[in-house]
Amino acid sequence: MFVQSETILHAQVPSQKVWASPDAIVGDRLVVNYDTWHPVIIHDRNKCIKCGICIKMCAEVVNKTLLGYRNRGFATEVGTALGRPLPGSCGDCIACIDACPVGTLDKRIKP
Repeated sequence: MFVQSETILHAQVPSQKVWASPDAIVGDRLVVNYDTWHPVIIHDRNKCIKCGICIKMCAEVVNKTLLGYRNRGFATEVGTALGRPLPGSCGDCIACIDACPVGTLDKRIKP
């Protein structure tokens, strides 16, 4: 127990130096849903960290431009043009699913 409380104390000291507190981050949360329309791919936008790896895989490796950034600023999200669901032919290569570091894009049926 002594080691654990000492660890917590070490973590608190740097945050106190910069006056960090849980109340410092306030504001709206994005209300996003997940897309289950596609027969192979589930797109859970709540997990997305907007890294763009799936966009890059789709554009440069697969040579299609199905995914891209939508909106700007706080409301930025990864999706298809005009908010449409992923096309049915999109589940053939699943390169974006393999590249996603946080599991935003996932297979509907696990092997």
